Order: sequence, then C-alpha cells, then structure tokens
Amino acid sequence: MDAAGLTLRVAMALAAVALAVVLAPALGAARDEAEGLRIAREELSPARVPEIEGLLRRSAERTPSSAPDIALAQLYLFAGRTGEATRILERVARREPANREAWRLIAQAHAKDDPRAADAARRRALALSPPVPDPKP
Repeated sequence: MDAAGLTLRVAMALAAVALAVVLAPALGAARDEAEGLRIAREELSPARVPEIEGLLRRSAERTPSSAPDIALAQLYLFAGRTGEATRILERVARREPANREAWRLIAQAHAKDDPRAADAARRRALALSPPVPDPKP
C-alpha cells in the first residue's frame, strides 16, 4: 500500500472514531428515553415513577430534543407534581415557542390552579394546530 492509501485509511479510521464519540451520547439518550417510555406505557405505577424519572432525566441531559422533557413533565403530572411539570413545560415553550404539545400540557397543568393561564395556553396550542379540513359531502 502506498503512502496516500495509508493516509486515506488512517483519516477514515479517525473520522469513524470521531463519529462514534459524537453519536454515543445520543444513542444512550435514545435508549434511556425509550426504556422510560416503555415502562410508563406498560407498567406505570407510583412505585415506578422514580425509575422512569431517572431514565428520562438522563436522556434529557444528553440530547437537544425536547421529547424527554415533555415525557418527564407528563410523568410529573401523573404523579401530582404539577409545579415541577409546569417549570419543565414552560422552559420547553420558551426554547420552542411552536411546540404545541408543551402548550397543551401547560394548559392541563394550570387547569385547576390558574384557569386564565390554562385558557391562554390552550388557545396557543390550538393556534399551533394544523387546520382540520372540512369533510367532503
């Protein structure tokens, strides 16, 4: 093998290692999120909340996606931890003002304690919803 071929192979190997280093946290985050959601879907109970919370928190720390935060907020709503859910959801809505799910859940979180905030969030979520076409006769 000539020097140019060897240099190319070394460069490709280094690029592959760099890519693996970059992708590893995202893959771990996706795995934690998937496991947390699986438990929440199949085995949700108050006793499992701390385990699911840990998985979703780890996932949220390792990914720029808001999906783990949304799932964590839903878990907190289930557990009656409305204040924590609201803080997470409002942070998501500040980062992503067009996140319809965050606004829908903010409305749900405020439904009992702050009807005006709930109504404002509900209106925001509806404004972000795609229009529903009229059914054809």
